[in-house]
Amino acid sequence: MSGFVQVVLGGLVEGCVYALIALGMSVVYSISRIINLAQGGFVVLAALTAVSLQQHLRLPPLAVVPIVVVLFALLLAAVDRVVMLPGARRATPDRMLLITVGLLQAIGSPGAARSCSAASAWSRSTSGSPAPCWSPSWRCGTC
Repeated sequence: MSGFVQVVLGGLVEGCVYALIALGMSVVYSISRIINLAQGGFVVLAALTAVSLQQHLRLPPLAVVPIVVVLFALLLAAVDRVVMLPGARRATPDRMLLITVGLLQAIGSPGAARSCSAASAWSRSTSGSPAPCWSPSWRCGTC
């Protein structure tokens, strides 16, 4: 019986995650009229940053959340000003979709795992948790 309950609860949690993803995409599209495919990539990058900060600063998870929220709010405001707004003024909706795909590739999608992307700065540490591999000899794709 406990296996059945675990599967049902896991399905409910996964369904809630999909609902949050759909809600986020819907809100972004209804406000900006841009289908932003890079949204999930930024969430993953924020999660990796939160785990790394938690490990290196030895802070509790709830203390790391405000730091990451402020950091990524500033980062995404800059991305909006530098990439999205100029693109929205000049590009068609089809080209804006391509711009968001480019952003997704730049921040590190599964297809760009060995490329020069922001998420490629993380590797698996010996403990199995993500750790940034920043070092003086760091080069793209060599982590």
